Amino acid sequence: LFEYLQKYKNVFIKMDIEGGEFDLLPSIAGDLKKLDFPTLFISFHYHYLTEHQYYLKVKSTLISKMLIKLERWTGIELFRRTKSLIILKCFRFLEDYMFIYTESGQELSHNKLQSDPLLIKKHNLVFTNKEWD
Repeated sequence: LFEYLQKYKNVFIKMDIEGGEFDLLPSIAGDLKKLDFPTLFISFHYHYLTEHQYYLKVKSTLISKMLIKLERWTGIELFRRTKSLIILKCFRFLEDYMFIYTESGQELSHNKLQSDPLLIKKHNLVFTNKEWD
C-alpha cells in the first residue's frame, strides 16, 4: 500500500471490502502511519463478522445459516462479546486519527467508539486528522 500511495500528496482511502476490513486494518496500520494517516472512509460489514464467527465455531454450514437467521429474527447475538473484541482491536489501529465522523458528519470520539463498538452496525465511519466544519 505504501509503495503505491507514497507518490500522492492528498490520499483518501475508501474501504468497502465486505468484512475484510477486520483483517486488513491491522495489517496496514504501519502503512497508514508512513502515509501520515490519510483520510480513511470505512464501511464496516458487521453481518460478515457475524457469519465468520458462526462458520468458525459451528461445524455444520446448515446449522450456521439457521442460527444466523435466528439471530437476525430475534436480535439475540451469541458471539456479541467476541465480535466486540474484534472491532475494538481494529479501533486500536486507528487511535492516531484525531477526528472520527459518521457518514452524515456527526463527530464521534475514540471514547464513544470504545464504549459502543457496535456503532459500526449503523454507521460508516471516516477517520481523519482534518477537522470538518
